Amino acid sequence: MKLKEWFSSLEEHIIALLLLLMVIVIFLATGSRYLGIGSMTWGEEFARYAMVWMTYLGLGVAAKKKAHFSVTAFISFFPKNFQKIIRVYQLLVVTAFSVIIVILSSKIVYLQFGMSQTSPAMYLPMWFIYSAIPLGSLLLMFRFAQSVFNYKSNY
Repeated sequence: MKLKEWFSSLEEHIIALLLLLMVIVIFLATGSRYLGIGSMTWGEEFARYAMVWMTYLGLGVAAKKKAHFSVTAFISFFPKNFQKIIRVYQLLVVTAFSVIIVILSSKIVYLQFGMSQTSPAMYLPMWFIYSAIPLGSLLLMFRFAQSVFNYKSNY
């Protein structure tokens, strides 16, 4: 298995695992509350943070599968050769935007690391929660840069 395929499947497997864990934890939290066993105070917090991580990890997966939306009605009026140029330009702009997000969100994670703040119920360090943003943006940047090279090599 190539490194790229292993990495792609790793992203999807982590997202699937987080979804499964989120469903199980919410099911157990709801069931324990209605059965009178007690309340799992950390269940909602876990689900919230799992959703955040799934969202940001999903950025790269969606880019790989070309599932991000784009407006093509305007571009379709141009000749085919110019459409290709516009598409590469779009990919480069989104890649540059991802680089900016990686840089800015990394600064936020660094600040959170210095604060030693933890989440209320699970006592997770907040820098870990916030690190989903630069990691997801890094995956997005990687996938769009990969699309630029694949697009240019196909034409």
